[in-house]
Amino acid sequence: MAIQAQKIKLNMVPGGIIPVVHVSQNDIGRVLQFELYDGATTASITTGTTATIEGTKPDRHAFQYDASVSGNVVTVNTVQQMVIVPGTVECTLSLTYNSQVIGTALFFMEVERSGLDVNADVSDTELPALMDLARANAERSEVAATAAASSATAAESSKNGAGTFSTLAQNMATLAESWAVGDTNTRTGEATNNSKYWCQQSMAALQEVSAMASVMRLLIGTVYFTTESGDTLITEDGDNLIMDY
Repeated sequence: MAIQAQKIKLNMVPGGIIPVVHVSQNDIGRVLQFELYDGATTASITTGTTATIEGTKPDRHAFQYDASVSGNVVTVNTVQQMVIVPGTVECTLSLTYNSQVIGTALFFMEVERSGLDVNADVSDTELPALMDLARANAERSEVAATAAASSATAAESSKNGAGTFSTLAQNMATLAESWAVGDTNTRTGEATNNSKYWCQQSMAALQEVSAMASVMRLLIGTVYFTTESGDTLITEDGDNLIMDY
């Protein structure tokens, strides 16, 4: 993304008019170039000098990040923690050469509020976690939609199968009813004749048994049960086991 660097004149001598740098909340990689002056003249920066940007945000949390030095120009690339809190951030550049540490005049970084209000601890932004959560929810929604479509297909198949079995059962019931009607019409006479026949047979057999029993009473009377060896069978109480006709 080709965004032109903001160029700001900043004095090494404290005091005077405080410069203002304008950024947006959550800017990452916005380039700020500070042209250093020593009073009214261009500052002479010794080769090998390192620089940092230091600031205190409106919530009174501080930060310090490395910057690059080229001639009398110090370049800063914004990171999220510099600009995560909207409002005025009080900043300075600190230049270090060997044991010498010199700070620039104060400048303000005005952070314009973003459309996304990030109410997160400035020491550890929650934006990546929120994005991961949103992505995970989207994936779960897609899986749920697929499962719902499969369930709908299975339900339709079950409905069709139930309809088929219902039709089959209805046909079988109709057929069974037809058989029952036919059975009643064609077999009623046969069943009646069969019942009459077996009733007559039973009565004849009963009469024969009754007659035989009468004869045995006249000829034998009481019958005792014995074993093959001739011993009389008795009950557990010691009584003879008999058959009295």
